[in-house]
Amino acid sequence: IDGRPIEAGRRHFVRRAIFNSGWLELRARMVKSYQALLRRRPLSRVLVGDSTNSQCRCVAEVGRAAGIGVDEMLNGMFLTAQRHDTRCGDRYGASIVDRLLARGAYDEQWLKATAAPIAAVRTGYPTIAEAASAPTHFDPHGRVLVLPPYADSDDTLAVGALIFDLLTGLVRVLNKHKCAAIRVKLPVGVANKSYYEAALAQCGFDIEVVKDNALADHIAWADFVVGPANSGSWLETLAAGKPYFPFCPERTLIDIGLLSFAKIFRRPEELIAQLANLELPAHDSVLETFASVRSISDPERAVWHALRDIPRPTRS
Repeated sequence: IDGRPIEAGRRHFVRRAIFNSGWLELRARMVKSYQALLRRRPLSRVLVGDSTNSQCRCVAEVGRAAGIGVDEMLNGMFLTAQRHDTRCGDRYGASIVDRLLARGAYDEQWLKATAAPIAAVRTGYPTIAEAASAPTHFDPHGRVLVLPPYADSDDTLAVGALIFDLLTGLVRVLNKHKCAAIRVKLPVGVANKSYYEAALAQCGFDIEVVKDNALADHIAWADFVVGPANSGSWLETLAAGKPYFPFCPERTLIDIGLLSFAKIFRRPEELIAQLANLELPAHDSVLETFASVRSISDPERAVWHALRDIPRPTRS
């Protein structure tokens, strides 16, 4: 567009990334597929794992259009009070989700913080139906698994450069603390393993960097784990009976007030102080608050009970 290069760039991006990429056609086929499924197999309820995921949203939208009630059980850690139309609605319509199946008290507190108008029922978390006993001691100079920090898509304050600086700071203090071994495990979705290896080597660290889908094996190897507060690895590590020291960057939209039941490290020096004091991080209280592991003994049954005999909603 003459004289408007920014607008021209926007339009070019929309044409290339949305209209010409096949993205819209793929979603349309997905919607048609779920509509056909509901015609073949009429459902009384829809349960999705994350209504903000594009595929889960398609399922929820199709169910809503068919007059079927929609429940959601969160997948992962939701630590900011961001409002989303799937749960909060917007000027164009009501929320897509009718009810949240809360894994624990935390989900209920988070839902309230977002001011979402939907109901919540606590069911526990089937993924963590059982958990190992809390550790009574650990070796602060033993083998440590470091899970790199990362910024969620809605965390606009967590600048990538500062997050990587936090990672190198953590490795630096752990190396100085003379841990027996330091292993950095990257998520499977990280594409630039070689960059991490080169950057850590440039900082003078000769440590192991791995990228695979075997987190449980790495947790079993470690004496303790250091990782981001916004990772489900926190719960997986605690369920395995290992200490997990959660951290998040100082610049972040993560609401630390929602995590008052646990100590969250902001600077590497804070971690070393706790290791020096042989102070174990919170364990049982975290698992209970997030996943009701003590108060709900059979979360699978609780989920099915919540889904059973729910009347279809009346929608305008």
